[in-house]
Amino acid sequence: MLGIEIPWKTTIGHSTRLYHGTALVINDKAILGDRVILRHGVTIGHLGPGLPAPRIGDDVEFGSNSIVIGDIDVGDRTIIGSGAVLTKSVPADSVVRGNPAQIFPRSTAV
Repeated sequence: MLGIEIPWKTTIGHSTRLYHGTALVINDKAILGDRVILRHGVTIGHLGPGLPAPRIGDDVEFGSNSIVIGDIDVGDRTIIGSGAVLTKSVPADSVVRGNPAQIFPRSTAV
């Protein structure tokens, strides 16, 4: 009804929040940490059938229409900006923005 696809076997930590949860897709092999925030249009997926999906740390925030895809790690306390397309691992305390994604330390990103 809302266009949300989160398979039952997806690993999701506690206190995950969905804001405006339409058009949300999460691969069943993705691993989401605790207190993750997901907005509308977010895709977390793999590069092909049977391949690994992203591993998302704790306290990660996804902007609307952001895409995280492939065998990558997203560190704790990372912010992924709206419309960002992320295909490589990100250290903790980062800000990700743009397409292709650019990664900045949270302390310097404005």
